[in-house]
Amino acid sequence: MWRGAMRFSKSAKSLLRVGALSLFMAACQSPENYTYNTYFYDSNEREVYLGVVKGLAACQSSASGYANSTGLSNSEWSYICCRKTSASECASKHK
Repeated sequence: MWRGAMRFSKSAKSLLRVGALSLFMAACQSPENYTYNTYFYDSNEREVYLGVVKGLAACQSSASGYANSTGLSNSEWSYICCRKTSASECASKHK
């Protein structure tokens, strides 16, 4: 019958730490590793779907490029980057 706390060797403890760190790092991926739906809004709040990109920098660039192509100044538009997941097309919003 098992009694008391489990005892691990030093190498087993190291492996457990590495495993826990790997899980933590996977949960905290860089925003540049995610896929985003890009939405553009003009000064009249008209929404334009710009497509899917990988990374926040690409999302921001897509919105800026669209604004430039339509001749809008910085004060005349905004955008939202919606992080895609297997469960949602907009799990979280970013800029």
